[in-house]
Amino acid sequence: MHSIRSDTVVGGIIKVNDIVLRSVNIDKEFSITGLVDSFNLFENVFTNTLTGNLQIGDTANLISNFPIVGHEEIVITMGTPNIERVQTKKFRIYKVTDIDSTSIGMRRYVIHLLSGEFFMNLKGSVSRSFPKSTTSTIAEKILRTDLESDKTFDIEETQNVHDIVIPNWKPFEAINWLAKRSVAEHRDGANYLFYETRDGFHFRSLESLAESNSVGNYKRKPSNVTTGNPDEEQYKNVNKIDILNSFDMVANIPNGMFANRLIIHDMINRKTETLDYDYSKEYSKMMHVEDNKKTNKWRLSDDQNINGQGSSMMVHETADKLTTSPLSKQTLVSRFDDINTYYERTLQNRISQMQQIDNIKLNITISGDTTRKVGDVLNLELPSIEPVLGDGTIPMDKLYNGRYLVTGLRHKIDSSSHVMVMEVVKDSYFSSLPTE
Repeated sequence: MHSIRSDTVVGGIIKVNDIVLRSVNIDKEFSITGLVDSFNLFENVFTNTLTGNLQIGDTANLISNFPIVGHEEIVITMGTPNIERVQTKKFRIYKVTDIDSTSIGMRRYVIHLLSGEFFMNLKGSVSRSFPKSTTSTIAEKILRTDLESDKTFDIEETQNVHDIVIPNWKPFEAINWLAKRSVAEHRDGANYLFYETRDGFHFRSLESLAESNSVGNYKRKPSNVTTGNPDEEQYKNVNKIDILNSFDMVANIPNGMFANRLIIHDMINRKTETLDYDYSKEYSKMMHVEDNKKTNKWRLSDDQNINGQGSSMMVHETADKLTTSPLSKQTLVSRFDDINTYYERTLQNRISQMQQIDNIKLNITISGDTTRKVGDVLNLELPSIEPVLGDGTIPMDKLYNGRYLVTGLRHKIDSSSHVMVMEVVKDSYFSSLPTE
């Protein structure tokens, strides 16, 4: 792996001090820094732990002589020069794939990595009651006690006190179940997630992430353009943009984003109750990645503008029948008492909110920056494909320009570069939709 002078800051350069292979069972370790062709590290708000892999060119036959059999750790020490302190991350090896011995004196293979908490999750289960507790408190107890994690835990406090019994579930299963039933203090949304970044674990709502301040403006610039005084802003030059998804009505409608129905079977009182969800009525109650009070105008030509509706919803408030029928998705739940009815309040909001965040999705490729993590919000300045305006300014794209939430992140590090691919999403448009 490569490094750089400590007085220089260049986008895409990372300093990897050491990569150590260590046995879990015996006092044995070996530095494999010189054998690593490339390193991939993955973060995602929809997965519970970090994952990664090492591409190895093995001339010492470590896979047999160490040996590597699944009882080993990888310890990586790295950082971006002049951007942040050096960090040390520890992973467990869980498998080796793509073993190729066709080259004489060289064996190539891929070592796959997971956080240690993933193995602790496989080791035990949670089977006990949590009386008069918030879901956020229960999640923290499980992380510390059952997963035995001492990592930082960024936790957003939840509403309401509940009596909950966890019936012999794996710790991750229990925390994910709690996330689905959590509502943050002073909020109406129900979109909690449990995930890990390089900073530690997080139990947060997407709404709280969405309202965070932007970490900076990311602009599409030619890769061969450099400034005379290089600084950290080089990390915000976007080399490539791929629009993965814009909308999918065949997914949004049956998955209940616009409307859904909840049927509650009350076993004690022998009755049923029906609750219908309306996206257009609930939209303004939730926090979105984009400000829902924007009133930008849509320009069709230099002398023709169309007024927006004053909202960046993904459909008009006066939506057609395709997007207003609650019969598009129906859910049945049983009520056994009048205590834990909070799930009825969270379920319909979560169904819609989790589908909303799966609409506008982009991949952006930038020079590597180890200060970025999933959960960050950034401003993406995406030029329109329209001709340059008469005054020489470049118009910005009305749909895809604006604020984005980073939900996925991949560090790609090899001997010559550090590239980062970020999956960024938002649940609303940059400009309000036209009404004329």
